[in-house]
Amino acid sequence: MGFFSLLLASIGILLAGGCAHPVSARKGSFHQAYEAANTSVLTSGSYSDATRLVLHRFDLLDRFDKDPDKTLRELHEIACRDERRDLLFALAELNYYHGQNLVRNRLLKPWVPKPARDYFLCSAIYAYQYLFGEATNQPDAFEPQVHFACDIYNVALARAFIVDGNTNGLMEFRSETRSLNPGSVRLDVSQPGFPWDLNSFDAFSSADQYIVHGLTVHNVHGALGATLIAPLKTTNSVNIAPNFPTTLILRVSGGIKQWSAGQTEASLELYAGWERRIIDIGGRQIPLRTDTTTPMAVTLNNSSVWKIGRQQFFSSAELLRSDVYQTQPYERGRVPVVFVHGTFSSPVWWAEMVNTLRADPVVGARCQFWYYI
Repeated sequence: MGFFSLLLASIGILLAGGCAHPVSARKGSFHQAYEAANTSVLTSGSYSDATRLVLHRFDLLDRFDKDPDKTLRELHEIACRDERRDLLFALAELNYYHGQNLVRNRLLKPWVPKPARDYFLCSAIYAYQYLFGEATNQPDAFEPQVHFACDIYNVALARAFIVDGNTNGLMEFRSETRSLNPGSVRLDVSQPGFPWDLNSFDAFSSADQYIVHGLTVHNVHGALGATLIAPLKTTNSVNIAPNFPTTLILRVSGGIKQWSAGQTEASLELYAGWERRIIDIGGRQIPLRTDTTTPMAVTLNNSSVWKIGRQQFFSSAELLRSDVYQTQPYERGRVPVVFVHGTFSSPVWWAEMVNTLRADPVVGARCQFWYYI
């Protein structure tokens, strides 16, 4: 092929390529367009446009891909000088994104230690700072990032205490000092709304890692808090014990400058998730997030629960003592509603009704539900 033939071929390729515009908009469904415009680290393998804008503003897009640890420290230092709140949101999302990548890498190379949960804790702290930091610059309630920040806080907070390498997602939290990328943080655990001894429970887990099937209503209420499952230790021969709904809250004292100096303290607060609560954070009334459906569904995931009616009917001994069982702690003033099962049956068949009644804001607030075996 001669020179002119090559030249003509090259021009043809360039002209053909010119038909594909570098910037375009493809029409799709409203659902597809909404998903594309509202991408976040919790809904996809990437981060939101709001976070991408922050990285682009400081020319950190490529550097974050190549060296996330160093880039996150640099962005933290910028946030200490620059009071624009969108930096805190970006740091919350990027720390979660990096922690998630470390989890994936650990699955590929389990022999390499990856401190993923430390980045999830950083993510929760940054989300808290975005939502409740310096009172002179509170985010507007209608900013779309406010909703995202609550979601990131809730999920990251639970993942921050999952034991490294535990494939069941079991959690472990205690009063301790955690050494994190921006600086150390002192954590203190308290139980302002959880009246039981923690030694009465097996390892907690996050309710957000479960997908519930078989119940019509999924009762999740409130805005802030990591919803947990607290399994009561088994005390009977058939290995049946309830799972209590629990909510974990993280409060942070001081700003990110104090964090850099290693002077940040944070409190972890446990609350029972049976009732809808309003908690005060920085003078703002925040509805505590609760999930009463997932712990019930996890309890019903035990095959022994479904067999107990038949086993109890044919057994010469009581496998479970005949008695009234509370599904939640007794509360003076609430009307007890007692569900009694039939012959060859057990309380599991009332699960749908109890779950639906508990979702009703009036009935759920005025009644307490008990089972008779």
